[in-house]
Amino acid sequence: MARGRLENQRSSKQLVWMTIDPQRGIVFVPTGSAAFDFYGADRIGDDLFANSLIALNAETGERIWHFQGVKHDIWDRTFPRLPRWSL
Repeated sequence: MARGRLENQRSSKQLVWMTIDPQRGIVFVPTGSAAFDFYGADRIGDDLFANSLIALNAETGERIWHFQGVKHDIWDRTFPRLPRWSL
């Protein structure tokens, strides 16, 4: 494929709502699979942060932790939205 084409762009998507824990100052970000998810032979590696739940510091955006449920997804699985906390 030609360099710079849309098909070459690989990134995970944040498709569902984020959830915030205001007491701890943490934003939880569920992500989907990396683009073009049904064909993964041209994607090298585990697609870090795709198909993951990522916890971020709400003030700085710094990553606190992450959990990747599926490495190198070809089934188009997206982490579900977390419940919203009542304030």
